[in-house]
Amino acid sequence: MKNRYLFVITGVLVLATLFAAGCTQTTQQQVVVTTAPPTTTETPTATPTISACGIENCHGYTLQCGPNIASACTSDIDAGDRCRKYASCQVVSGTCQVVKETKYDKCVGCVKQCESTNYNNPNQLNDCADRCP
Repeated sequence: MKNRYLFVITGVLVLATLFAAGCTQTTQQQVVVTTAPPTTTETPTATPTISACGIENCHGYTLQCGPNIASACTSDIDAGDRCRKYASCQVVSGTCQVVKETKYDKCVGCVKQCESTNYNNPNQLNDCADRCP
């Protein structure tokens, strides 16, 4: 009987050791991840289109850009017209805008200086403006 008692105690100790050691088998839970289907846009976002972009006014330092491009300009030459070759109208980020080269501002400054010193003499004004960049 003593052997039987020792056998039961040994069995209980073995089971307790296995349980305490974590050797029991457990099933892992499976996680199911679901994602929402991708959303679609009913209609694509319209990209604005510009039919025309150009200089709308004929003379002077101030350039106006837009779709109504000047086509019938007078032959009168304004001193500021000399600087227009350094500027243009271009579509930038979807809008028609003035784009100036660095020479434009130098030219405008030079021609304005000519105008202030030769305001009474158009011939000297033209000669002076012709020497501007």
